[in-house]
Amino acid sequence: MAPTSTSPGRFASSARRSGFASRWAGSRPRDDNAVAEAFFGSLKRELVGRYRFANLAEARPAIASWIQRYNTVRLHSSLGYRPPIEYELTWARAEAAVAYIQTVKQMGGRPAIWTH
Repeated sequence: MAPTSTSPGRFASSARRSGFASRWAGSRPRDDNAVAEAFFGSLKRELVGRYRFANLAEARPAIASWIQRYNTVRLHSSLGYRPPIEYELTWARAEAAVAYIQTVKQMGGRPAIWTH
């Protein structure tokens, strides 16, 4: 099959020519895109479908504000009814704790502040 304007091969070629690296890892399950689909569905349902914007310049700040609320205030059932920013910070703290514990173990079980 020859690449069409929307085929993955054509997209990857265009991306490489533009200096972008492709991170495509082969075939994926159909629901791999579920989070993005849910996001855009919510955006359309909660904002775009409820308001009429005269033009893109008018829509941009409203969309930016909606995205800010979506990421910092709005509760997400997939994240245990927490906003994404809270979930991300919790994850980052846990990762830092794991890295610290691994470092301590590599140093023979003593934290870095214990030098003697």
